[in-house]
Amino acid sequence: MARYIAEQVTAPLAPALQDFLHDVVLLPAIDAETADALRQTRDSRALLGRLADLAPLFEAGRLHPLLAQYLLNRLQNEPERRQHLCRNASAHFAGAGDIVAAVRYALMGGEGAAVARRVIEAGGLRLYLVHGVGSLRKVAALLPAATVAAVPRLRLIEALLMMNDGHVEDGWRLFRQIVRETAAETDPVEQAEFDLPDRGADRGRGHSRLRRPDRLSLGAGLSRKGAETVGLAQYPGGAPSMTSWSACT
Repeated sequence: MARYIAEQVTAPLAPALQDFLHDVVLLPAIDAETADALRQTRDSRALLGRLADLAPLFEAGRLHPLLAQYLLNRLQNEPERRQHLCRNASAHFAGAGDIVAAVRYALMGGEGAAVARRVIEAGGLRLYLVHGVGSLRKVAALLPAATVAAVPRLRLIEALLMMNDGHVEDGWRLFRQIVRETAAETDPVEQAEFDLPDRGADRGRGHSRLRRPDRLSLGAGLSRKGAETVGLAQYPGGAPSMTSWSACT
């Protein structure tokens, strides 16, 4: 089958179209804007128009599974090209606010060091407040255990999800552990500022405090299954105050 595709499908195509297909095979759905970002070009719309004759192997922005698998196998033999494309895809989706896709492509390209940065730049723990727990869970499911263990702000996500699942004591225990481990550092939240992207006013005061609506929202989320409302006082050892969550990163 691979030989048939190579000889009868891709070989007759112009070199520019062959290169285009090899580049965009990493995308489950291909559109001109994303393809341009992936390839760092501006000609994807025109190239997509020239692929009309490939139907039914390419329809509605999707490659037929057999053609896609052939192209993926070819791309596996070009690790540097694949890494470059994945890096571009990760940056594109991060800029578009799709942190799940951004993390997925960073991992796909072997960019382990970029994974934590992508999550933190997207808001870190604040993803819960902006996108909801579902999005936060998808991100957490993609993160390698070693990466989470090495980055306190990613461990905070783990603690929050534990509490949200009803494992309040385990989540609180992890939270306290993170606090202890980061206590010796020089006010780490001064740098992280609790992952808030719009933090000009906080920087001016020299502190990193959650605004009141964020404190209430986070409190309600943490206690959703551990208390009736925001009953944080029932946590063993005292409640993790909202300013405490912003005191370790």
